[in-house]
Order: sequence, then structure tokens, then C-alpha cells
Amino acid sequence: RWEVVCRAALAVPCAMACGAAGGDGVYVAGGLDRADATAARHTFWALDLGGPPGGWKWAELDPWPGPDRHLAVAGVWDGAFYLFGGLRLEAGPGGAARRR
Repeated sequence: RWEVVCRAALAVPCAMACGAAGGDGVYVAGGLDRADATAARHTFWALDLGGPPGGWKWAELDPWPGPDRHLAVAGVWDGAFYLFGGLRLEAGPGGAARRR
């Protein structure tokens, strides 16, 4: 049986991001801040799970080199965070988002 408990919500809305867990941390990269976004996020967060749950807080880290992205895939291996693929968005004709 799975139980989902939110102990430390992100400080900003984020959908279609990717994430991975490794060691005492959880990492979240990219995503969108709203459904009609015309650009993906270029943000990278870490949640240190080493302390007591009441003290967990997200920290914004320096973003990865390269473009913003959403719908990417992530993993942690041997203490390093890896980010693969994903899509970029741009404003198309009429202002609607289109994939790049």
C-alpha cells in the first residue's frame, strides 16, 4: 500500500518536470509553471532529506548548462544527477505554445 504525504511543497507551481532521488536528496528539474506556458522552466531544486521531516525545505540550485525543458527524464547515479531529453516551448502564431 502506498501513501503520499506532502512534507515540503515546492515554492512555485510546477508541472511536467522530472525528478530523481539519490542519497539523502530529491531533485526536480525543469517543467512548466502553468498550462498555457510558452517557455519551460530552467530551474533545478533539491530537497535534503537528511534532517527531521519538519525541517525539510527546497533549495534552488544553479540550473544545468543548456536550454530550458519539460517532459525530460532524470536519474541519480553514483552521487550525480543526470538530465536527459525533454522539450522546449516557444510562442507560436497567435501566442499559443508550440514545441521546439
